[in-house]
Amino acid sequence: MKPFIHATNSAKKFGGKPEDYLPIHNFMDSSKAHVPDHRHRAILHTSFGCYVAEEVFGTVKVNSEGKEYSPRDIAEQHIIEDLGFIPTVQDYLNHMTLEPWFGGGKAAKERKTPVNLKPKDIIQNAIKEAAGQLEATLLPAMQNFLDENPEVDSIGWYQYIPSFNDGDPCTLRIGEFEAKDQEGEEVYPTKGADILEKLRDDFGEDVLEFAFESDKEITLVRGDSKLTVNDYDCGY
Repeated sequence: MKPFIHATNSAKKFGGKPEDYLPIHNFMDSSKAHVPDHRHRAILHTSFGCYVAEEVFGTVKVNSEGKEYSPRDIAEQHIIEDLGFIPTVQDYLNHMTLEPWFGGGKAAKERKTPVNLKPKDIIQNAIKEAAGQLEATLLPAMQNFLDENPEVDSIGWYQYIPSFNDGDPCTLRIGEFEAKDQEGEEVYPTKGADILEKLRDDFGEDVLEFAFESDKEITLVRGDSKLTVNDYDCGY
């Protein structure tokens, strides 16, 4: 089942629009980029994969109707629609051949394949996979926004880590989308800005920081086929 069909089913079940859930479903199937057959499901189509999805996208999100939903629920829905149940990692491992290099030592060195990945490594790899999906999902939505709002010449946002935060930990902050006309003046279109923000926020701060780094301004200018990323100084 294609990610968009999964996302359409999510919208029917949880409300909102398919675009609210598409990043999660794209993430769940991102392993196809490495294994182009059903074996790719052993990576994220598990109970552990649902946990990883929650780590990447957060515990609670809000859809375009203002309703809260759990990314873990979306991941579980995806797996059940594909397999009919949620398998464990053990369910897959029971059918895997035990290779000599699994035990490390000389065989592992000869194999030259990373072994003993820790959970944090798995999560980091998942964030990397989601970042690879971000622009492919967000860019068409931003282009559609410009098509619907002819008065807008560019649309984008800032993300930065402040140097101080009133004693609280300094973490990445994601600014709201800003739309500007040809003169660089901010305009306030009525179509689509809220959908864009929810779509972008569904990827989560970790994915956005991995994709674009901190202290950046990310913009799409009308007529461009790629996002422009420039340095940004928040001033503190």
